[in-house]
Amino acid sequence: MLLEKQSVELEDELYRALGILKYARSISTQESLELISKVRMGVEMGIIKDVQVDRLNELFVSVQPATLQLIEKRDLSPKDRDIVRAKLIREQLN
Repeated sequence: MLLEKQSVELEDELYRALGILKYARSISTQESLELISKVRMGVEMGIIKDVQVDRLNELFVSVQPATLQLIEKRDLSPKDRDIVRAKLIREQLN
């Protein structure tokens, strides 16, 4: 029973991370990296099946502040970067 409860809690944590990444409208670098790591773990464990590891690996680089500014070809304020980052992640995961 305890093992089953832990399994459900882990699954819940991993899918919540995926949900935030798929639907957030603004997200910081730190939060995005933590959530991408959780989703990647879920994929590697075979729990999350509809996300490709390669896409997650690309996101680790793409969500960085300097990379976002290169993609956008302009300077972005921290708030703008958080919005652009969330949009980029949504586009990659949906």
